[in-house]
Amino acid sequence: MIEISIQEKIVKTVFIVSVVFFILGVFTRLYSTYKISVASNSLASYSFMKAELEKEISSLVFKDCELSTLSYVEQKAYTLGFKKLDERVLSLNINDVPQVASLTQ
Repeated sequence: MIEISIQEKIVKTVFIVSVVFFILGVFTRLYSTYKISVASNSLASYSFMKAELEKEISSLVFKDCELSTLSYVEQKAYTLGFKKLDERVLSLNINDVPQVASLTQ
């Protein structure tokens, strides 16, 4: 029978352990690359959603500015039956009950 020396056994063991660590390293790198790729895709979709929300916010701010202009408020008041004041207010009676006009939608 062929006898294997202790040195040869140590070399074979170190070789096998090295191969196992190499394979584990390759799989670890593949897994981490996959995770980074998935995170990158999700980040891209979040960036797209952020851009869409910013567009929507901009349009809502524009609509808010448009609806709060004095000309729009005057036009809405005329359609609700308010009339333009043609004469001056000479005095106010302090004893009158305060009244507030409001618009509701």
